[in-house]
Amino acid sequence: DPIQQISQLYTTYQQGMAALDKIFDLLDTEPDTVDQDDAIEPGQIRGEIELEGVWFSYAEDNRRGRAAGARLSIVESDGSHPESGADEVRAPTYSHLSYDVQPSDHDVVVRQPDIVIVEGLNVLQVGSGTTTFVSDYFDTSIYVDAELEDVRRWYLERFQALRATVFRDPDSYFARYAELSEDQAVATALDIWRDINEANLIANIEPTRDRAGVVLHKGPDHRVTKVRLRRI
Repeated sequence: DPIQQISQLYTTYQQGMAALDKIFDLLDTEPDTVDQDDAIEPGQIRGEIELEGVWFSYAEDNRRGRAAGARLSIVESDGSHPESGADEVRAPTYSHLSYDVQPSDHDVVVRQPDIVIVEGLNVLQVGSGTTTFVSDYFDTSIYVDAELEDVRRWYLERFQALRATVFRDPDSYFARYAELSEDQAVATALDIWRDINEANLIANIEPTRDRAGVVLHKGPDHRVTKVRLRRI
């Protein structure tokens, strides 16, 4: 039906114009942070930042995470990513044994792959002073969802499994948990879950769910029970 086709084309045209208006508004937005005139490009850097007397906790009255110092690794970057067309892209790796970024000789090297899967809790988040999401560089994004009670139970099961394996390594960052009794381990895991993991899930992760292109909902046995696709 030609009339129906014209009507659909007009609707598509209106949607396209509305999207263009948003893009132009975004391009016209002044950045919150502006470099000074004499700012110097840092170039490629690698090193460490030493912090003293720092602590971390989502709960203001809980400073169990207090430490005499902390070490942050700075990883060099040349701005390239798999879609940039570069012949080779390097990415740092993270050690769950030392709980830190590993030296550059452990980097993963990606050479023009057909498919790259990136897993991370913050890929759908946007940083302060910018409107760019990490997922803007992805062809599609997937959020794996589940009921809070199921995630809590999986966390406890994983904690107990690690306590019987990886945590027993003397070099493990979490070696102190290996010698806990069963009751102490459960109580400790629940404290960590409540004060850090659950707080982070509710405050920072769940709010990004609707930004994903696909939402997979998992049931208590990890099977996918529901799939939601974003309408474009």
